Amino acid sequence: MWIDDYLRLDNKIGIFLKHHAESGLPLFLYGNGKAARFFVDFMRANLIRIEGIIDANATEKKTAYGIPITTLDETIRNYEQADVVVSAPAYAGEITRLLNSKTNYFVFSFDPLLDVIQKCDYSQRREVIEKNSYRIERLYDRLADNRSKKTLKCVVGGGITSDILMYKDLSYEMQYFPDCVIERLPSNGTYIDVGAYDGDTVEEIIKATNDSFGRIICFEPDPYNYVALCEKFKDDKRIIPIRKGVGKNKTKLYVVNESNGLDEGAYLTNDETECYVDVVSLDEELKDVIPTFIKMDIEGLEADAINGARRIISAYHPDLAISVYHKCDDLFVIPELIDSIYSGYKFYLRHYWETTGTDTILFALNCNKKEI
Repeated sequence: MWIDDYLRLDNKIGIFLKHHAESGLPLFLYGNGKAARFFVDFMRANLIRIEGIIDANATEKKTAYGIPITTLDETIRNYEQADVVVSAPAYAGEITRLLNSKTNYFVFSFDPLLDVIQKCDYSQRREVIEKNSYRIERLYDRLADNRSKKTLKCVVGGGITSDILMYKDLSYEMQYFPDCVIERLPSNGTYIDVGAYDGDTVEEIIKATNDSFGRIICFEPDPYNYVALCEKFKDDKRIIPIRKGVGKNKTKLYVVNESNGLDEGAYLTNDETECYVDVVSLDEELKDVIPTFIKMDIEGLEADAINGARRIISAYHPDLAISVYHKCDDLFVIPELIDSIYSGYKFYLRHYWETTGTDTILFALNCNKKEI
């Protein structure tokens, strides 16, 4: 099986961890962009001290995450040898070439985001993939086009190896409306955005439909995100924000926001925080609604939300766009769950980021609605 070929490859994180444990050298991250916080979380989870973050804008900001920010020239003056992990993966090649030309540092590039987001390390993820390889092969056979099959192979390969190069040439500009979806959109559809953040997907819907849609019902539990969402679309009555979480049953959960502001990674937990929110099922909340399209990106609660939409899915077969990367078994568990509710979908798989394993989306498209 093709999965076996990936299982024979070494993991980039494992290579780094072994080297760093043996070298005893100070560790620097290179790059203080959006991805840096995941690298910081990863190092701290592995009890690795970060000496500093190298960044071209070090003069503008002195620290990040409680870690000193420094320039490359300053680092070279103070450290003859060091281990450096590239924490701006989109620029990994450029940064690696720069470091190799100016230093004798050991330079590493890998993707720690899945380890952080899924709360399991690469070895556990590898074990899950290996034990469930037959289920992944079954999904491969179920996928409707060659792009999906290639995407599945690359995503599984990236999950096993943590190699950022696995995701090269996979990304799409529009996360939830790639080629397989955009040609199907009706002119007066009802869209359900579960995990609406600040309205970034709403903007995609507006663009994809040329502003021709019936309404967009948005669920966003985080108060900061919800305020931004409401403000952005306050003049469009077709867009309906609802500050609730979505799950299997009606309950209350607590919001975790690590940014104290807009946070696309805000999530819900049973552990008490200062902010709680009502959680509803789509079946109960949307009793009088017939959705055209449902998107879900809710930090690991996607399977619960699908179970809470069984009536809608089985009765109306809306097209679905579901994130399948928040848990290490989402990739095969979620399509199996959808199939158990309604087996008439065609499955497509697309990936959004070209250097990390995040934002893999399963599209379940109703093949009886329109041939594609």
